[in-house]
Amino acid sequence: MGYREAKETLSILVENKRALLGSLILLAIVLMALIGPLAIPLNLDPRFDRVYAPPSWEHPLGCDYIGLDILTEIIWGARDVLTIVVLAGTITVVIGAIVGLVAGYFGGITDLLLSSLIDIVLTIPGLPLVIVLAGLTQTRDPLSIGLILSANSWAYMGRSIRSQVLSMKERDFIEASRAMGISKLNIVFRDILPILMPYVGINFLFAIVQALYASVALFFIGVLPFSTVHWGTMLNIAMQVSGAIFVPYARHYVIAPIIFIVLLQVGLILFSYGIEDIFNPRLKT
Repeated sequence: MGYREAKETLSILVENKRALLGSLILLAIVLMALIGPLAIPLNLDPRFDRVYAPPSWEHPLGCDYIGLDILTEIIWGARDVLTIVVLAGTITVVIGAIVGLVAGYFGGITDLLLSSLIDIVLTIPGLPLVIVLAGLTQTRDPLSIGLILSANSWAYMGRSIRSQVLSMKERDFIEASRAMGISKLNIVFRDILPILMPYVGINFLFAIVQALYASVALFFIGVLPFSTVHWGTMLNIAMQVSGAIFVPYARHYVIAPIIFIVLLQVGLILFSYGIEDIFNPRLKT
């Protein structure tokens, strides 16, 4: 992307108030995840003298069931949350795009086999499948968790990409490439994929949103022993282990991770509006 294109992109994001707000939210959370753990140490030693301490200047979000600072846990948990959902979103779009491109362009038996695989995967309920895989593996590796979260979400992406490719493969510029003797793989990845990149990018954001839902659910129900400061684990402890949800003066422990989960979700959705405006200017009207 050249200087002019970058300037136009930035201008679109600034003009779109929803996209600008989403960008600022995402930037704040990313900076919190990257810089926060370097600036604020995580001390997991219990401090029973400040159990469920309310929000204050010293502890802006209050303290949890063993007296730990909730804001510190939120900051350290942001890194775990973002690592997992970005990995899951990346795996989803990579597998889905490859399967959709190959199935849509090559056709024949290849399309039949890959389309059948997509249909089979889509018949399996997503969240129950993810819960079963997580329970069986009990993995602590973020990459493995990302693979689990994308266990069937890639199929939605694959089906959509396949439909896009089927509508493009008979266009004149594709026919011209074939007439020049360019190989099918080169046509798929050189001619078709670049055109679909905006579509892939937007779906990447939505894949991250879906991964956020699923990952929080997995940690909330306690099937993954990944991190005590993951926002989903914090909810698990607040609502199931410590019983803070039933203690009127301790509900700030429940509310804090919910606020940041919602903020991340809202930031991603609002930012996607800007991406759509960049690649489809007609939406601005």
